[in-house]
Amino acid sequence: MKNIVIILAISLGLVFSFLAIPSFGFENILYPDGALLRAKNDIKVWVIKNGQKKWIESPEIFNSLGYNWNDIISIEQTELDFYPEQEFEFPKLEVRLSKSFTLDIPFICQAPLANWKTPFDQACEEAAILTVYYYFENKPVDPKIAAKEIRKIVDFETKNYNFGKSISAEQTAKIIEDYFGYRAEVKYDISLEDIKKELIKGNPVILPVAGRMLGNPYFTPPGPVYHMLVIRGYNESGFIVSDPGTRRGANFIYSYRVLEKAIHDWNNGDVKNGRPAMISIQK
Repeated sequence: MKNIVIILAISLGLVFSFLAIPSFGFENILYPDGALLRAKNDIKVWVIKNGQKKWIESPEIFNSLGYNWNDIISIEQTELDFYPEQEFEFPKLEVRLSKSFTLDIPFICQAPLANWKTPFDQACEEAAILTVYYYFENKPVDPKIAAKEIRKIVDFETKNYNFGKSISAEQTAKIIEDYFGYRAEVKYDISLEDIKKELIKGNPVILPVAGRMLGNPYFTPPGPVYHMLVIRGYNESGFIVSDPGTRRGANFIYSYRVLEKAIHDWNNGDVKNGRPAMISIQK
């Protein structure tokens, strides 16, 4: 009987010793490669690879990779946080273009309070940048707050750079990265299809344009020599934009023919000979 008690005590001691052993990150191998995870009360879907997670940035990318929405596993945020985020690349697949597509991008006029005096008369770039920020952060537009934020961006430029009143695509991308911390990539000699593909990926697009070539009836004649606007989608008629250069710029549609001819970078003021360019932004 004494021997039995001793054996039992040793056994229990081993059990408790095992339970006391730290996990050494065992949580990170709970889900196999290819597992699709989403934290409760969040819409972001992540895929697991080699013990790390990668955000699938849009439904279009999710579908193009052949994943099934029914395979998504809902877990606690703390459990998802065990996996370090990794910037591994998805296989490059051909993006399929639908006949129409729209991102839920808001509209911000460059003169939110209808005051077109300096700096708002030249603030199309800042308004376009702010529009993307409001989209990424899902913020409601308050004209008074937007006016203050445009001034802050202008002050940031004045303090940190010497760009001048009109700024190029590259300079705009730098402001986006330095001020808001987003990824902004400038692509040159683009086609209309290139713009559509960025939208399908879930990336807002800012276009530099020769403003007077747009023929917008709501611009004060003759219109701006140089301008920037945000592309939010497209349909059979053309591109759907948030054009900050007019208070009627929400969901304005420019035909494909008009916009294709108007896309030109600043080019030191020689806008009509500027290269066709776009700024693709990722959070």
